Amino acid sequence: ALNWLLVRLFRELWSGPAGYLNNAWHLSRAFHVRDAQVGFDIVQSTNCGCCGLLIKKRRGRPHVMRLSSKRDLWFELDGKKGPGFSLMSYMERLSARRADRVYAPSRFIARECTHKWKIKTGVLRPPVFIDTQPSRDIPSGLPDRFMIHFGTFAGRKGSLVLAKALQRVWQQAPDFAMVWCGSFDDAQTREACIASFGPHASQVILTGALEKDALYAVIKKSAAAVLPSLADNFPNTVIESLLLGVPVIGTYNSSIDEMVENNVTGLLVEKNSEQALADAILALWREHAAFDFNILRKHPVFAAAQPEVAISNLLTLTFEKAYDDR
Repeated sequence: ALNWLLVRLFRELWSGPAGYLNNAWHLSRAFHVRDAQVGFDIVQSTNCGCCGLLIKKRRGRPHVMRLSSKRDLWFELDGKKGPGFSLMSYMERLSARRADRVYAPSRFIARECTHKWKIKTGVLRPPVFIDTQPSRDIPSGLPDRFMIHFGTFAGRKGSLVLAKALQRVWQQAPDFAMVWCGSFDDAQTREACIASFGPHASQVILTGALEKDALYAVIKKSAAAVLPSLADNFPNTVIESLLLGVPVIGTYNSSIDEMVENNVTGLLVEKNSEQALADAILALWREHAAFDFNILRKHPVFAAAQPEVAISNLLTLTFEKAYDDR
């Protein structure tokens, strides 16, 4: 009732935090009822929606929290400011403090939490695999040759930097084409990207969200996946591209550089550099560079992301009194 009243009185301020409290309240009630019936050995929650904020501590039942993102960093990069966003970030940090163990899927996010939140955060790579085969057919109307940008189009995903970099690309490669598969995070991002395309807008195909088999077919047909995130966790876009044998143009110091090896499975550039990103795109567009995806079998990140290894690491991280990066 109090939450409802606060939403009515302070809609702009409280709507985000209200959603977090709603998630935490209902999930904790449902969990504790079920826990009384069966007695769980482990609780694992995600930071998303502050799901584990109100889970009661119980001796012998560790609560492990997975940081799938870091909201204060996400909000900062997307330009979302105000007391409501600050309160949501605080609630997420409080959730992490209440957990017995905290881990992130990337070293980048783990470092952010350990150093800035002063919460010891381990690294646990999730299982990775391709669970759907690419469709034999791809959507009609796509260019013969193109690069792909897919997922959520947002500031933190480097979409705005990419849109501006394309202006430089077209100056030297007027035939360059892209396919963007996914959805824009907000109307402002959409308008800014389309404005940057300018007279070349027809050379960027916006497909919207695709079924996974169709998306995988488009990825496999692309010359490269351009995924220049400013900050990320363990993005499926990068994992899927690499596992499908498609080079990734990504960024340093964003978690992507933990998966992509420069000049081996893709190209890495500095964040927020339109020129560096344009140069990398042009280099791959002009030259059919040879990349070696067999190296993924030996890559430490992908080795740790094998399902049986990931499960073993989760149990170790959960039950060891002292733990470190996995």
